[in-house]
Amino acid sequence: HINLQGFGIGNGLTDPEVQYKYYPNMAYNNTYGVKAVAYPVYLAMKAAVTPCIAMISSCQTNKVACLAAQTFCNAALVAPYAASGLNVYDVRSKCEHPPMCYDFSHVEKFLRLESTIKKLHVSPKSAKWQSCNMEVHAGFSFDWMKNFQQLVPPMLEAGIRGLVYAGDADFIVNWMGCKAWTLALPWSKHEEFAAAEDRDWLVDGKKAGKLRQVGPFSFQQVYEAGHMVPLDQPKNALALLKAFTLPNEQEDERKQSRSEAEQELMDMKALIKEESVTSIM
Repeated sequence: HINLQGFGIGNGLTDPEVQYKYYPNMAYNNTYGVKAVAYPVYLAMKAAVTPCIAMISSCQTNKVACLAAQTFCNAALVAPYAASGLNVYDVRSKCEHPPMCYDFSHVEKFLRLESTIKKLHVSPKSAKWQSCNMEVHAGFSFDWMKNFQQLVPPMLEAGIRGLVYAGDADFIVNWMGCKAWTLALPWSKHEEFAAAEDRDWLVDGKKAGKLRQVGPFSFQQVYEAGHMVPLDQPKNALALLKAFTLPNEQEDERKQSRSEAEQELMDMKALIKEESVTSIM
């Protein structure tokens, strides 16, 4: 075994058999009130869910079915949203720099510098670095429709902590589907996790999302963030990461904060008492 202490999954396609069910709702009934598709298109997307899920199910045991599932499901459930011109990684914005929707030209420029290439020991004969190469992307997508959630329970049962978090403005791997597969996950605390409460997650006293946690497993919905949470909410993403990787330190900070608050309250009570005595005299 490797010395694995925890794992995190951020807006990750983990269980497509569950995830793909939520594309119609995210396109039409998302938390931001964005109607990315017309109502008839929404109904057509909903009608396509059943055959799509059946094809994804077939892919789990028949490799030949995987490409057909990917082609049909993306055409029926993702393409209608993409046709709206909205960012597939953030329902709140337009896709201004396809196919990634974001301007990564500064990164591309940096990684093409001769000095950078030399520092990274990249062969001068190599192709120029690209933010997104669709040919390479296609070559790595053979397992797109494979379910991988079955790898999670053994880790949880071994006491390894797991965090699944999702920016709630992302469409392509939306929080609805991410939360759904965590709720359906078969592990020893499945029922307890499914019945648990979604608590407000606060950062500096402000609501930053929702958190559901039972034992070593957590699901976190991050407000006002798309597919790449740290890009949209850097401060909250850092708080999320620190809370997960340094839980003891976070608890110490909370205790110190409570202690300071209690001391301030005691000082205030003492001051009020002193002023009361002075006024009587």
